[in-house]
Amino acid sequence: MHKIPEEIGSKYRLIVLAGQRVAQLQRGAKPRIKNPDTLKYTTIATREASEGLLTFHPKEQQKPGEAKSAAASA
Repeated sequence: MHKIPEEIGSKYRLIVLAGQRVAQLQRGAKPRIKNPDTLKYTTIATREASEGLLTFHPKEQQKPGEAKSAAASA
């Protein structure tokens, strides 16, 4: 198992990020690791994530009542 970087935080986020990165690699994105020639896209993506080569911008989570109260005050 690859180490989960602190900025990613959870194995679930790692899997989502790796899945998105695999899709990018399949569409022709260049790998960010050295010697990716014999590796599968999933291995490349998880290795990139564990080495901190991927960036992401997490969405802010709303509390359950926030969306309703913001809409009600408008």
